[in-house]
Amino acid sequence: MRRFLSVLMVVGALYPATSLGALPSSRLPKLSFPPSVEVTEISPDLIRNGMPMRIYGFRSNHRIEDVMTDMQHYLEERHFVVGKVMALGELKTLGVSDQKHFINIQGQRVRHGQSSAGFVVITPRPDLYEPKMTTPSIPLPDDVDLLSHELYRDGDRMGEAVLAISPQRARYVGNALVTGFEDAGWGAAPNEMKITSDTIAVYRVLTKGDRVCRLIAMDQTIDGKTIATIDVTCHN
Repeated sequence: MRRFLSVLMVVGALYPATSLGALPSSRLPKLSFPPSVEVTEISPDLIRNGMPMRIYGFRSNHRIEDVMTDMQHYLEERHFVVGKVMALGELKTLGVSDQKHFINIQGQRVRHGQSSAGFVVITPRPDLYEPKMTTPSIPLPDDVDLLSHELYRDGDRMGEAVLAISPQRARYVGNALVTGFEDAGWGAAPNEMKITSDTIAVYRVLTKGDRVCRLIAMDQTIDGKTIATIDVTCHN
């Protein structure tokens, strides 16, 4: 069975534009690819920590080394400045830029074969674009530090996802977040799934109108210290 490298994109709450504000304009061009590459997925417009981006998933029947060479030649012919292919274990990466944009290409060999898969991320050039940081509509307690805030637009729909950490225990932080949702008029989903886990301290599904939010809080140990990680995603 083929396994393709995929981009982990946590996307969520489908809120009206009036509650999130307008997404920053991405103004990102559509990319084309050499014949050796098949595009398998294109993300909706995405804003991650204020930086617009578009993500393409790809696969190929060719070796990843050959794919990277094809990418280099293809983009050079289109007047991009192409860097050198770097290897991180089996993962191959390539940086490309033009006057306004930066492109990061990553891929690797698919297990049990010579074919390959990966993804391409295009963003404005970081040295030219000042990120317009967005503010989560999800209220976070004072002792919670925001790691990542993502917004996306898919047609008329907008989504939101929050990833955060806290020095407090996950059960304490998770229950505090649940209380905040309930104070704002959210209730437990009627078909909420119960999860019992040694790592997940709080798992709740909450609803308000046609919206559903999933909240996960868990404890993790990093460098001998236990911290709570909080993941909130939603949909309508």
